[in-house]
Amino acid sequence: MKKYTVGKAATGLARFLLDTYGEEVKNRGITLSYDARNNAEFFARVTADVLSAFVIQVFLHAHVRPAIEVQIGDELTEDNIERLDWNWK
Repeated sequence: MKKYTVGKAATGLARFLLDTYGEEVKNRGITLSYDARNNAEFFARVTADVLSAFVIQVFLHAHVRPAIEVQIGDELTEDNIERLDWNWK
């Protein structure tokens, strides 16, 4: 897998989210996590960068999460997320 493939998929996700949820997704944001697989953190950051370019607020977990927890999600706290908030002007 390459970052360009992930970037294209993230672009499609961003467009889908904006078409489906509009301003709500920008206001609420999304949570991204990653598991322990090779390059998972790198690809999560690529995805976060692309979504941020579409002015979608991204909350990225700061540490590896077990796959089941990534799927289900958990409570967000300042201790376990890194807020990626880009101001595109």
